[in-house]
Amino acid sequence: MCVLHLDIETYSSAALPKCGVYRYCDAPDFEILLLSYAFDDAPVVTVDMACGESLPDEFLHALEDPDVLKIAHNAAFERVCFSKHLGRWLDPAQWRCTMVMAWYRTLPGKLADVAVALDVTEKKMEEGKDLIRYFSVPCRPTQANGGRTRNLPRHAPQKWATYKAYNAQDVETERAVCHALLRHPLPEHEWALYALDQRINDRGVRVDRLLVKNAMAVDQTFSERAFQRAKALTGLENPGSVSQLKAWLADMDMPMESLSKRIVQEKAAEADGIVKELLELRLELSRTSVKKYESMARCICRDGRVHGLLQFGGAARTFRWAGRLVQVQNLPQNHLPDLSLARDIVRSGDEEQLELLFGSVPGTLSQLIRTHGSDGFLALEESICAQLDVNNSVIATGGSVVYEPNAMAHLSQLGTVVYLKLGYKALARRLGNLEKRGVVLRPGQTLRMLYDERVPLYEQYAHITVDCGGQDIEHTLRRVRRALEKQGNVTK
Repeated sequence: MCVLHLDIETYSSAALPKCGVYRYCDAPDFEILLLSYAFDDAPVVTVDMACGESLPDEFLHALEDPDVLKIAHNAAFERVCFSKHLGRWLDPAQWRCTMVMAWYRTLPGKLADVAVALDVTEKKMEEGKDLIRYFSVPCRPTQANGGRTRNLPRHAPQKWATYKAYNAQDVETERAVCHALLRHPLPEHEWALYALDQRINDRGVRVDRLLVKNAMAVDQTFSERAFQRAKALTGLENPGSVSQLKAWLADMDMPMESLSKRIVQEKAAEADGIVKELLELRLELSRTSVKKYESMARCICRDGRVHGLLQFGGAARTFRWAGRLVQVQNLPQNHLPDLSLARDIVRSGDEEQLELLFGSVPGTLSQLIRTHGSDGFLALEESICAQLDVNNSVIATGGSVVYEPNAMAHLSQLGTVVYLKLGYKALARRLGNLEKRGVVLRPGQTLRMLYDERVPLYEQYAHITVDCGGQDIEHTLRRVRRALEKQGNVTK
């Protein structure tokens, strides 16, 4: 198979680290400035698109030819940029990423660092950062630069020549890194997961723009009102100041060495009157966080979606999926009694009504990020599991999947269902903090009730049951393997 190595330099007014590549490309002024590429071990070709050069036909054909493997460092960037440039999504199954290959071997993610770690002869040029700042991001208008907000090639021809050389050298470096990494290649089933990850990111997640906008407005209104109330209670110029607040509390016979959340909670339970109200206000203000809403607003594209929320293999040293931008992997649980009503109130921007009906404004806003609730999650889980089509794979589902007959029927046909049996006490000990572990309980439901409800379903669907009580991971794995061998599903 022919291999195409490539690297690009781009321009956009959107801040790439803050908004991600999809929103970066979605900016009206986005453009590809430079392209450098090489087929297999051929010399590198550089195309100066900023100065009017067109993409060669051989390159355009190769981009969509399934017999040409496209390789780049952080290949998602190049693929998404060219998808935007061409106006259609390029197939991620035809791409390979040397950054992912490096992560798989627990190497650094940055190309320069990988090159050093692998001791390849082709290194990145050190001038790159300065050149990117000069040509690829907006500049500050000054009297010296004539008030312009962008530097073009004609403004610094020598720098531009160096930028072209830098772009070409990146291909040389990536190609050398690729050759070194291919001595221990990533398994093909991992590349299949990478392609799936890319398609998920391409599709994105639809965002309620009005909800996001008014959630931030409601939070601001609440914070300002709570701050003014704290000023009225204390008489302080800035009740958010730790030193000022400590002094006031000491005067109120409530000296506190620390204003940490835990200590404030403890003291609030002991206090009364205005001291109690003040401490409760501080707790509420400390909970006020709309960072995820702000990330959504910053990253949303013109199609009304946020893209690029997952990073395949991006978790350091473990090669797990990592969350990006909005961090959807740690969304707060939803326990609101009337989700639709809360959503409608926030969309209307009525902060006072929200507090009247739901109490904590910060708590309600945080829960509204996950708008579908547990029922919506179960429906989505069933839909996805019922459509899985994989081979030679281990699927570790969430425990709630046993509530979904269609999903379980499909999983049972797809392979062997293994139930890792664990007693209640051991399970409770392992889970620890249920909220942090993402265990969803219905109102009034205990962990014991959930356990007793699910165990019969686990036993019903299991082809194999393996008792994990008192066993470490290695012993459990050996038991699973022996059970599968007896079933004829694995060879010794």
